[in-house]
Amino acid sequence: NAGRSIRRSVEKATDRLHDYERTMQINYFGALRMILGNLPEMIEAGEGHVINVSSIAVLTNQPLFSAYAASKSALDTFTRTASIELGGQGINFTTINMPLVETRMISDHYREAEGGIPLLSPEEAADLIIKAIIEKPKRIATKLGLLGAFIHGVYPKLGELIMATGYNPNHGKEEGEEGAEGESKKQPTADVVALNSLMREIHM
Repeated sequence: NAGRSIRRSVEKATDRLHDYERTMQINYFGALRMILGNLPEMIEAGEGHVINVSSIAVLTNQPLFSAYAASKSALDTFTRTASIELGGQGINFTTINMPLVETRMISDHYREAEGGIPLLSPEEAADLIIKAIIEKPKRIATKLGLLGAFIHGVYPKLGELIMATGYNPNHGKEEGEEGAEGESKKQPTADVVALNSLMREIHM
C-alpha cells in the first residue's frame, strides 16, 4: 500500500525520467519485493492471500498522472499473472483499484470545495480492504472505475474524449510548483464541474 504520486503532464516531464523511476521503485518494486519475500512460505503452507492496493487511475487513465498510473498498472499486471500461476496452490490475489482517498497525498485540486470529485474517507478505504480480506475477490473497484474501464476497453476514443474534458496542462499546480510567486488559484471550468457532478452520482 506504499505509494508515491506525481502530478505532472507528460509534456513537462520530458526531462524528468527520474519521476517515473522513483514511482516505479516505490509503487511497484516496493510491493513486489514484499510479495516475493513472502511467497515461499505461502507456497509451502499451501495457502495465502496477497492484497494489492492499486488505483482507479489504472482504470480511467487520469491525465497528469502518467508516472503514478503506469507504476500501479505494472502491479496490476503482475497480480493477474501471478494469480493464474499460483491460484492452483491455494494462494489468492486481490487488486483494489482504490479511488481517491482523503489523505495528505491528495492535492487541493481534488477536494470537494474546489469542485473536485468526491473523496473516500480513510475509514471507507479501510472498509474496502476488510472486504478484500473476508471475500477474497479478484478485484474491488467502484462503479466509476468499472465504468471507466468498460468505456476505455470498448470505446477507447470516447474514453479519451471524456477524460480530456476540461484538461489543460497548465491548469492548477503541479508538483514542484507549490507557492510559485504570482500564481493565482484557478477554479475548475464549467465542463469539469459538470463531469465531476456526474462522477459523484456513480462514485461508489
